[in-house]
Amino acid sequence: MKQSVNSWKKRLLPTRVVIVLTVLTTAATSTLLFAKYLHVSSPQEDVFVPQNYDTPQIAGTFDKNTEALFSDSNVTVTPDASVDYPVYVRVAIVPTWQDEDGNVFGQQPVLGKDYQLTFNTDQWFRHTDGYYYCRIPVKGGARTPALIREDQKLVQLRQAPDDESVFHVEYLAETVQALGVAATGEQAVLDAWGVLPAAD
Repeated sequence: MKQSVNSWKKRLLPTRVVIVLTVLTTAATSTLLFAKYLHVSSPQEDVFVPQNYDTPQIAGTFDKNTEALFSDSNVTVTPDASVDYPVYVRVAIVPTWQDEDGNVFGQQPVLGKDYQLTFNTDQWFRHTDGYYYCRIPVKGGARTPALIREDQKLVQLRQAPDDESVFHVEYLAETVQALGVAATGEQAVLDAWGVLPAAD
């Protein structure tokens, strides 16, 4: 009797391994499918074909004053012209202190102390995630309303904390299709960013 129980346990072990491997494989597949899903429209309505296109272009008026303090104005974003559908746009503004080789200083510039920013709150808003969201979608090749208008500025307020660094600003623009479950593309943008720009 004892030998029979041991024999049953030996047969069970490979079965457990197969079950565990099957579960792990299924979980990994689900994760990959979910990651892909973030880049396409909602599965509830198959009306959108995703495309690969170039990074949105940032334009603006970049200058330095007589004290060599940096300033930006008239900043806009233009999605790639090959995009044949409207997109929502968001922008991250990343200021740093950098040396001439592009090495980043450990201390990041502080808003209100090291630089000041006045932006277009009528057509953009800053969310709690730190991104600036354009309230309206734009077509490929068309410019967004100015994030920082001509009469506004992102301006450096003081010199770098060390003699070898300069003030540097990087604008990182992202887009997501304004098409999806509804005509406004609400589901697509919520799935991608968790924010509905038109609703703020």
